[in-house]
Amino acid sequence: MSGLDIPRRAVQTQIAAAIDVVVQLTRFGDGIRRVQSIMEVHGVGADNVEMVEIFRFDRSESSRDGKTKGEFVATGEQAAMYEGWKIMERRNCIGCHKIGLGERYLTRAELNATEPVPAQVLGLPFVAFRDADEVPHVLANTCVHRGGSLARGWVKDGCIICPYHGWRYGGDGKCKLVPSLGEGKPPARAKVDSYPTQEKYGIVHAFLGELPEEKRPPLFEIEEYDHDDWRASQIMVLNLNAYFERSMENGLDPSHNEFVHPAQGSPRMRINDMQEIEMPWGTRFIAAGDDRETHDTNLKHLRGDPADIEASSWTHGPNVLVTWIRFSETNEFHQYFFEQPIDADHTRIYFINMRNCMMDPKHDERIVTVNLNVTGEDIVILENLYPVRTPDTNTREILTPADRTLVRFREWLRDFENRGWRIDRHTLKENAGDVAYAIPCPDRRNTGNWVLDPIPLMPTVDAVSTSRRSATRSA
Repeated sequence: MSGLDIPRRAVQTQIAAAIDVVVQLTRFGDGIRRVQSIMEVHGVGADNVEMVEIFRFDRSESSRDGKTKGEFVATGEQAAMYEGWKIMERRNCIGCHKIGLGERYLTRAELNATEPVPAQVLGLPFVAFRDADEVPHVLANTCVHRGGSLARGWVKDGCIICPYHGWRYGGDGKCKLVPSLGEGKPPARAKVDSYPTQEKYGIVHAFLGELPEEKRPPLFEIEEYDHDDWRASQIMVLNLNAYFERSMENGLDPSHNEFVHPAQGSPRMRINDMQEIEMPWGTRFIAAGDDRETHDTNLKHLRGDPADIEASSWTHGPNVLVTWIRFSETNEFHQYFFEQPIDADHTRIYFINMRNCMMDPKHDERIVTVNLNVTGEDIVILENLYPVRTPDTNTREILTPADRTLVRFREWLRDFENRGWRIDRHTLKENAGDVAYAIPCPDRRNTGNWVLDPIPLMPTVDAVSTSRRSATRSA
């Protein structure tokens, strides 16, 4: 770090981002070290790191044998992390330890202009930050100099700075400054992939691919999001040890509810009457509830006639799931799951629940609790499936008419694979630690001379056919 002019505020910001609590130990007159104070780090103020004392040791007197006496007391300041403790308590109550709010994820509230945010998607590292105009950017998280993690650096003058040698990258991914070159211009190859972003529903979305805008799957539109007669929940973030395809298929399965979801009243759907509708980027099912009376739940008062219950789910592209639940003619939940495949074994889901009932804000926490209870029931199942990932052929499972929509989802995935949209995760795993890969960004369609290797992709049907014909001619 010698020779780098790292701003004091950047150092303070990194410290504040890395540390939540400071524990002060003091050696008292009796020679014993005790915790004297516990302080919570609240961020960076005008000149220093701001902390608030939440507990302290109040010394009373010394005993006859010279030992210090006192007690540890609360100062009366409520720790900001208290909300996180309440959520952890809620998670334990439902028997699932992978659900939470306020985890590190890419929402508008967390992505600020002073601190880069790391993210892992599809087994690859990315970094997000805001420039001086508050515009969000997502880049491949690999400095092309010596492989430094840009997410470990800092943001200055609208650029992200690598903490290893100070290379400075703009939101377009191009290197703007190489300190060791002095006034020299950075090499043309000094660039990393930069991906298109959209900020919507309180989430920063990034398109990871090189397709031009007119050929990309559009960002899903929540039409009722800003309507006065609908209310959105706070964003819920679900972290699960499961493959994203398993999670998506779970949402397309109308027959699991009566066995998995006592928190919903274990509703049974009329599978034989289930409708299927082809959507622009997926397939939708609509299933009505049967006439069986379900048991009491936290939201039973929303229900009308049991025959009015209806559930509908569909996918939009490979990783957006939509579920609409109708409790009665007037009461509905619309649920939207933006699923982020972290790798082949882990998924992070950004969950938005819309409702047209219980509109008073005082019901918000109650709705969140209900949603976390229900998704917790799903996650317990998903984290114990074997095999972990979806079988590569339907013959390795016994599927029934209730599975029709998830079978169509698998067909959609095969279609996406044939378009060249699927990563070869086996090759990626084989080269892990040896090759720095990046998902090609749109700029690669117009320029060459890139340092980071493009991610290995599964061959398309046409490529496989060509390879087989060539092998036949050679034989």
